[in-house]
Amino acid sequence: MTENKTEERGRTEPIKETVARVETSIRQESSDSTRTKFQRDSEAELIFCPKCSNTGWVPFEETGGVVKCECAKKQFRQDRIRVILEEWKKYRDAELETFAPYRDVPGQADAIRELRQKSYDSYLITGGYSSGKTHLMIAQYRFIALAGIKCVLRSARDAIEELRKADLVEPGGGERFESQILQVLNGAENGHVFIDDIDKAPARTGFRQEMLFDLFDTIMRRELKLTVTSNYPLKSDDPRLQDLRGILGESVAARIHRICKEIKL
Repeated sequence: MTENKTEERGRTEPIKETVARVETSIRQESSDSTRTKFQRDSEAELIFCPKCSNTGWVPFEETGGVVKCECAKKQFRQDRIRVILEEWKKYRDAELETFAPYRDVPGQADAIRELRQKSYDSYLITGGYSSGKTHLMIAQYRFIALAGIKCVLRSARDAIEELRKADLVEPGGGERFESQILQVLNGAENGHVFIDDIDKAPARTGFRQEMLFDLFDTIMRRELKLTVTSNYPLKSDDPRLQDLRGILGESVAARIHRICKEIKL
């Protein structure tokens, strides 16, 4: 009986070891596959730089030291964009240069042409659901970010929440919430703010309306840039239909009108 159990255990243990080895191999293969894909993406973007020979550093004659090469700065921006767009996975490959107009959205070709010609300008991109508003906005965001201009990308709901947190005063004099939106507004000379679905931030309260007005008024006064998307136009030709004046309030809509050129899809 003991011998039989020993023989049975002897047959079972190799099977368990085999299963464990296969599972480990599958996990490793999956990890290698992910790593290989990342390497392929990085290599595809990697171009030989004659200035630094791909070291990422170039001599700085004034001090005799070294500074980051432009190629290294660009790679850093690309990596940062890739991280930020993890929350916008559907649009993470959006680029102005390769943007193909949607066949069922006639106005999109003109919109793409406009943004390619004046990529640094401010825009209000309006249109119905699935008309490509967010796709176009993020393509412009990528262009602006790669150019080295300080910018921030938010959904309207996230922007409102971020500004609300920044406005709160912590009890006991604790550290204040650091808002990246406010950092762009207060610290960048040529910053660009991108907000998706601005109609999702309706002025239900005077506080929210004041918050939005202050945001857009600061952008206008400091001559910064703003790109927003909306399912509704700034002003509807039909008084029976909703528009941003009714959703956000006249004063907020007026600031958007002063800053942005409206593109209708």
